[in-house]
Amino acid sequence: MFCNPQRRIWPLTSSPVPAREAFVYFDELHCRGADLKLHPQAKALVTLSAQLEKDALMQAMGRMRGLHFGQSLELTALPSVQALITQGRPDITVPPDADVLPQDVLNFVLSNSVKSVGSSLQQWALQGCHFDKTCLTQTEATRSGQCRVKDEVGLSAIYEGATRITTVLDAHNSRNPSGGPPPPGTVSKGIGSHLSRFGRDVTVATSGLDEECEREFEHEQEEELEQEVQYPRATPREETDWPDWNIAFCVGRPQELPRSVGVQPLSMFLRQTVPGLEAIQWDQGRVFITANCSNTVNEGQFLASYLRPVDWMLSYPTGECLLLSDREADHVLRLFARSHCDSAEKERRLPGVALSQLALLVCPLPYPGSTPDDALAGRSHSLLLPPVPAPGPATLCPGPPGLAIATAHIFNGGTVFPCFPFETLVEDLLSTLLPDATAANAVKKLCSIRGFPERWPESDLERACDVLLQRFHDSGRTTTPVIDGSEVPVPVEDELDSDD
Repeated sequence: MFCNPQRRIWPLTSSPVPAREAFVYFDELHCRGADLKLHPQAKALVTLSAQLEKDALMQAMGRMRGLHFGQSLELTALPSVQALITQGRPDITVPPDADVLPQDVLNFVLSNSVKSVGSSLQQWALQGCHFDKTCLTQTEATRSGQCRVKDEVGLSAIYEGATRITTVLDAHNSRNPSGGPPPPGTVSKGIGSHLSRFGRDVTVATSGLDEECEREFEHEQEEELEQEVQYPRATPREETDWPDWNIAFCVGRPQELPRSVGVQPLSMFLRQTVPGLEAIQWDQGRVFITANCSNTVNEGQFLASYLRPVDWMLSYPTGECLLLSDREADHVLRLFARSHCDSAEKERRLPGVALSQLALLVCPLPYPGSTPDDALAGRSHSLLLPPVPAPGPATLCPGPPGLAIATAHIFNGGTVFPCFPFETLVEDLLSTLLPDATAANAVKKLCSIRGFPERWPESDLERACDVLLQRFHDSGRTTTPVIDGSEVPVPVEDELDSDD
């Protein structure tokens, strides 16, 4: 299919843009057999995985039909995969930090191919022996054209065999009653001759289990390796209505809302519910949260396991912001539909109170009639209710401050900040929220608490925290400010190696 920047989709056969003029993405499924007429000077980026084999790599690079005639490609991989490539270098004299060369990648994928073939030798030998055992002979065949095979169904025969590590060749020889090589003239002899060449150095785990029991045993082993997270059982808390939804636009600060709304600073809420995040300077973002948005379950001790994803926020002229639940945002959005009908309500409203969607603030899209700078600043995704009757749609206004956007996005577990240049993200935003190494490490912990640890590697937030951690190490900043004014010393050497 073809997708344009406005996210309109066409079938590939009716695409208005030819493949040679588009950015083409081949997923793993279409890296084999797909053929598109790319630009003669096209450049491809091939991603490498930890289990990539030679055949898959050659097929992926083969999408560039003109490699020798103007087209080119680059290889890229995560640091963890790059470490595997460097570890598999045959020349041990090459330093580990040396540049990865194409021959290193070829050695890596060939090694994976050898391991893949070796892991399938065991199953190949088992199937050959089964065929040899059930093969029709003159002495075993019956009138119906079938032979008898002893079926062991007892639990002792199925599960009693001990699991051991051995070579594929030894495992094949041990299947014969005599314990040695198979007798001549059988299929097993041919299997054994091949295994003597290719299976001497391939080790496998064998047992007395049959094929079905082997699969059960492997499934149990996989389940043991999985880390199961079981959240405490809790009952959801029902949200309560505000006394007057229009009051959101009639106050100058979030703290002036009625007490029944339950407004509190985001820093206070996290300090009471999620331990270990005190080092992050949440107060600098001037972000508040309502009771409906913060209290998700009736059991307060389990709130850290049931943090609500936040997507809507109110920003006030003072620079303070209020996080809303989706239900609260729905009620506030209804005010826009009738903002030109209730004159009495408009007279009470104060100018400058805006409603914004966090997802569009973090990853802005062009709004009709706006400039790219407007989208980057969030001005095209913040709605401002007119304080007096006026014709036309709701007015566009400046969005929340960048520090408030960064604070709310980090609280949401976000790690990518396309709305901010990287230098601005580090110098103007994160350097304020993360004053020391403990705070920088706490951000990664919050990402795991939110349930998105996979978002951390290679993200904008990880790269920014690495810059700050190195800066803290060079400056020797080893203390963490605490809310009550005291300081807790933190060894810098441990900070750099800490995962939390």
